[in-house]
Amino acid sequence: MNERLVVSSDGDSFLVKGSFSGVDHCRAGTASESLARAVALIPQTGGEVFLEPGTYLLEEPLRLKSNLKLGGAGGAVLAPAAGWAGEAALVCEGLDNAVIEGVEVRGDEEGRMAAGIILDDCGDCALRNVRCRQVKGYGVWIRNGSFLCTVEGCSVHECEQANVFFENLKPGRYGDFVPNTLSNCMIYGGDKGVLCRMTVCANMVGCTVYQPRDVAFHLDRSNSILISGCRTYLCGRNAVRIEGGHENNVTGCIFGRQGAECMVISDSYWGVVSANEMIFTGAYKKTGPNREAGAERPEEVRTVSDVLRMSDAHGYSVTGNVLFNWSTAPVIDEGIREDERSSHNVFSANNVNYFRGRGIDSPGQASLRAGNVLHGPAPYKT
Repeated sequence: MNERLVVSSDGDSFLVKGSFSGVDHCRAGTASESLARAVALIPQTGGEVFLEPGTYLLEEPLRLKSNLKLGGAGGAVLAPAAGWAGEAALVCEGLDNAVIEGVEVRGDEEGRMAAGIILDDCGDCALRNVRCRQVKGYGVWIRNGSFLCTVEGCSVHECEQANVFFENLKPGRYGDFVPNTLSNCMIYGGDKGVLCRMTVCANMVGCTVYQPRDVAFHLDRSNSILISGCRTYLCGRNAVRIEGGHENNVTGCIFGRQGAECMVISDSYWGVVSANEMIFTGAYKKTGPNREAGAERPEEVRTVSDVLRMSDAHGYSVTGNVLFNWSTAPVIDEGIREDERSSHNVFSANNVNYFRGRGIDSPGQASLRAGNVLHGPAPYKT
């Protein structure tokens, strides 16, 4: 089979047709059957299954194979049928060089799908320009030793537990510390934006996370994670939360309008927080369906203590960050606060504005403060 297979709806059935030969390879009464048969026709050497516009209702997961590209035209939607049984709409398990591009995975109000797309023990697989939304559990779930996988230019939103979930990515078939990358994605709504659990060497670059109910980037016992050039806005709690992970780097990001501390780091060793803007901490309205930006009266916003809070954190360089609130936001207690259990951290060249306390409170053992600019009484601009 050396041609693209095109799947389309033909009245009450689904047709699998060769794009070059025009041959009708098969016809089936359900989308699940037609898609499974199309994938089965692709040889192990590779090929493409392409979905024409339409809604493809699945009774069970579509399992892909190595060297296969699943592509779609605008408006190609995969969704659960009434008789759905399975974990995710699209499943890649133990695959290499599989690509999913240009399709949409959509959950349903009953929340029958635990995930939209799963990459499990996969190598060098890619999701490109994929849309995934309204899934009960996780929109994109990359897990169990997957390596060198990329999620690029995707829109993932309104997934109940986390929009993107990296899990158990420490050991793998190709080695122990092989990275995966999330880049240029739009992530919004749902509970968490991106959740990393027991993950090593993930890159998150150029992503926007908007209006998660909880945290934009949550690193749970995850090491050597890079968050760079990202933007978060209107987080229910924190922009970044690091718990029990080491060697992490948060650089060159803009974090704005979070309901609690902008960044929380706990039980963590060695890391970099540099050249970030942390703005409007504790500054969204409590009421309204979209948590509208801005607050004209103090009672409309949450109170907040600190912008960056570090507990039991060691060996961090916190350098060149700008931490401030506008006058319409509550005054912060401290821009940066480490606790007494922390040690050997460096706080340098940070600019902190509009706070009650010292600006940077660092009682940790052998921590260093140098060259910071601190102005507490009022914002530079009202």
